[in-house]
Amino acid sequence: MPFSVEGLLTTSQHWVARASTSLPTPVATRLGGGPRVVDGQTLDPQLSVLLAVEARINRAGEERTAAQRRVALARSAAIAAGPRTPIGPVRDLTVRGADGVLRARHYRPAGGGAGRPLVVYFHGGGWVVGDLETHDQTCRLIAKHADVQVLSVDYRLAPEHPFPAPVDDAVAAFTWAVEHAADLGADPRRIAVAGDSAGGNLAAVVSQVTKDAGVQTPYAQLLVYPGADASRKYPSKDLFGEGYLLTKATMDWYVDTYAGDTDRFDPRLSPICAADKTGLPP
Repeated sequence: MPFSVEGLLTTSQHWVARASTSLPTPVATRLGGGPRVVDGQTLDPQLSVLLAVEARINRAGEERTAAQRRVALARSAAIAAGPRTPIGPVRDLTVRGADGVLRARHYRPAGGGAGRPLVVYFHGGGWVVGDLETHDQTCRLIAKHADVQVLSVDYRLAPEHPFPAPVDDAVAAFTWAVEHAADLGADPRRIAVAGDSAGGNLAAVVSQVTKDAGVQTPYAQLLVYPGADASRKYPSKDLFGEGYLLTKATMDWYVDTYAGDTDRFDPRLSPICAADKTGLPP
């Protein structure tokens, strides 16, 4: 194997990130720059160390293009994920998107998961970054600990494919999953949606769009800190706007890059703004 400076850096940074979780609290506090207290809440000292490592890795505060942000997330995800969690069979495939095929990855829990529910997963990343690799460990953990099959979908991203392309892809991919669940060995009656951040936004929107269309809706929604409202400001966005990995400026950049001039009250962008939320999946 040829020598790789990038690989060596990633390995060493991974070691530092992992080692920080076992540091004594006084040491972690000092390495993390002292106690971080906001609005009466104190950040875990080990997380302060991880934030310091992240700032050095990705040169926090620099202006970056979408391509540069994608590289940065891939590097950070590799460091944070650690060794891949062993589960059942994992295979890459393609699913139907709104404008052509999309890459996807199918995960089975140990034992194969025949007849188990299927979770259609949409990765986070502000609708601009992220892919099958950055969220591989997340999907493995869901498959293992929830004992379900997982279908991770690599939907199109902004700025190349702005709103509503990711929404349309997410709806098309869920519809494909409904049609092909039996082929995957999953229970066609129990197909859920899940996602983190921007992916949580898409999962929530899929639930609303399918309900309004009168077709099969997700069996359940797993929304991990979803982007639910781009229409208004919230105090937490200013309180934690700097120094906690995802900054206010970065969040605004992602929404602007994805949504452009879209009405921020559009429920396909801000699902919390939907006029009727009755009958949605739990």
